[in-house]
Amino acid sequence: MFWAESGQLVAHRFYHAEMIHGLPQYVFKGDTNLGFDLPVGKDKIVGKLLYVQKASRKVNVEDLHAYAWGKLILAIPVLSGLLRKYLNKRKRPQF
Repeated sequence: MFWAESGQLVAHRFYHAEMIHGLPQYVFKGDTNLGFDLPVGKDKIVGKLLYVQKASRKVNVEDLHAYAWGKLILAIPVLSGLLRKYLNKRKRPQF
């Protein structure tokens, strides 16, 4: 989890670390984002997401399903677009 430049607290998947101008920077990606977030400095990182509470269900982000999903989302970017389309259709009111 990190603080974005906009001041929002963001919980996206860690992708990789890189050195930029001699300083470590960390790159993240949201599941439905088509691209990666801007690199984040260590001073903006506040912690690691451990679980997500969905109604009465608690999903551990390190269980096998969540781990596999994370790897797929990062390895096959087109999944992000498909997920975004699906979620957008779901949000529309059905008449």
